[in-house]
Amino acid sequence: MGNQLSGALPRELGNLVNLVRLRLNKNRLEGEIPGELGNLVLLEDLFLSGNQLTGEIPSELCALKKLKHLSLYDNQLTGTIPEGLGDLNLLGLWLDSNRLYGPIPESLTALTCRIELQDNLLSGIIPLGFSSKIDLRNNYFTPCETQYPPNYDLENSFQRPKNLGKSARNS
Repeated sequence: MGNQLSGALPRELGNLVNLVRLRLNKNRLEGEIPGELGNLVLLEDLFLSGNQLTGEIPSELCALKKLKHLSLYDNQLTGTIPEGLGDLNLLGLWLDSNRLYGPIPESLTALTCRIELQDNLLSGIIPLGFSSKIDLRNNYFTPCETQYPPNYDLENSFQRPKNLGKSARNS
């Protein structure tokens, strides 16, 4: 964490099949997240936040059934949120401060952990049924007349994002 590592994540990381924790946050890593990380079937923690990673979140990460913490915030990730993330038994999901777009997958409503999605380009109607605290600030959601439960943090959820990219969070 914070070792000033730079360059791309090597695809060969996917060969470390006994790896339980991969914490490379707060470095200068760039390029795409290799889909080969989906081979790390024992992985519980994946922390890649605070880098300059680009591209989409690989759908292969949805195969990581032991994954508990997925922290990809404060990068430059694009694309949609993979539907399969909601099938994982996560204890924390941090995807905020990227450039993710499209609707929130309905499957995320099954998660019981804190979900951070603020400061992206997400749009559409917010799915009902979240049983966890979710932060949706600074996205492009469609306002509607639905009554949202108290665990929704909708403050500024219907406004244009003001600050894409860097987050003030320290982790």
